[in-house]
Amino acid sequence: MRSWTTGPMNNENKNGKKHMNSNGNHRLAGKTALANGRPRHTLNRDIDRRAQANSINPETPRIGVRTPAGILQLTLTALGEGRISEVVREFDADFTYADHGLNLEFADKGRLVEFLQKSREFFPDTAVEVISTFELGDLAIAEWTITATENTACGSMQVQLPISFFGVSIVQIRNDRIIRWSDYYDQSQSRRAGLAAQFTDWIEY
Repeated sequence: MRSWTTGPMNNENKNGKKHMNSNGNHRLAGKTALANGRPRHTLNRDIDRRAQANSINPETPRIGVRTPAGILQLTLTALGEGRISEVVREFDADFTYADHGLNLEFADKGRLVEFLQKSREFFPDTAVEVISTFELGDLAIAEWTITATENTACGSMQVQLPISFFGVSIVQIRNDRIIRWSDYYDQSQSRRAGLAAQFTDWIEY
């Protein structure tokens, strides 16, 4: 098979005839070797640029990696925006959800959906602000503040009372799914006693 080189050419012929170099390879006199129709030195520069562009920086976070803290953050964000189906989808088939502020616990996704929907009905403007998140192994902890408005009757008038309370969520993750969720907050500040009364018979042991 013939090989064309770009090295110095000796005994070149102005007519562009093929000559033998010192290594015995054929070369084309008066021509620059091409690769894919482009000069080799230009092609090599492009290859170097592509290699640098595709190189992986070990300090750059990997896209798509789900950490326990990340899962908790995403779930709280979805919860604050009322995207209940997305919240429940993050739970494993075998899970427990404990609301220690209301002394309620659920282990069935259907009941959990109803609880979260009813909570949204009671406080439709609920907003969740995540203050900080921590991670330890398969556990994640988030500190958050919930703000909402309670509609209550005052005589013949309806009064809107602002609600704001601090809380903590602790979750355990297995195979990218939540297997345990625990909420801790002051029930009196949350004004959620009416919500708890809807599910008093649903405490599961």
